[in-house]
Amino acid sequence: MIFYDLENFKQGLAHRDRNRKYDYGKMQYLIIDLLRKVMPASDVKEYMLVRAYAYTGEYTEQLLKKIKEDLERTKLENEKKKLERLLQKTKKRLEAQRSLLEKLRNFNFFELRTYPLKYSKGQIFQKGVDVQLAVDLVSHAFRNNFDIAVVCSGDIDLLESLKIVKRLGKIVVLVSHHKITAKALRAEADFYMDMSKLTDVDLERISFGGGNE
Repeated sequence: MIFYDLENFKQGLAHRDRNRKYDYGKMQYLIIDLLRKVMPASDVKEYMLVRAYAYTGEYTEQLLKKIKEDLERTKLENEKKKLERLLQKTKKRLEAQRSLLEKLRNFNFFELRTYPLKYSKGQIFQKGVDVQLAVDLVSHAFRNNFDIAVVCSGDIDLLESLKIVKRLGKIVVLVSHHKITAKALRAEADFYMDMSKLTDVDLERISFGGGNE
């Protein structure tokens, strides 16, 4: 099984090459090929993928509404300008994300877990994404639904769940960029694949023309 913290994973890809548009429907095939290189057994096959899960915060109309309410309440000119910029940026991201999520929902053996983004004091943030990833990871391990967990994230909050999964006899492979990955998380994984070491040939397999949004 593959578990993507989508925002963290996207950041890792951007660190490697931000001038590409990435096709997330092809990621699993690259990951399977990379597994063949890092694991002792070389019999990892595409049909062995049980399912890929992707977790992300979602831009919503409710989020736009909260920013607008803040904008209407504020009297400070500087704050108004900041909120106006945030509102416009959020509108663009909402439309762009809708298109991406629609594509993700149509991929085979791929499930999307979205959680509404939160807003407070001029800041947008996601909450609950890493918790749900950790819960699903451990739950599937307890139910013996996989032998190998590929965790695409560098978030330190996943450390305890990785330990539990390993104690259950599962293999944990971590895929992330070293610049946004906790050292303790890298040390805990059985195998670590650093996204900074993806070759241009690797990137060609999972990307298509133009610059990233």
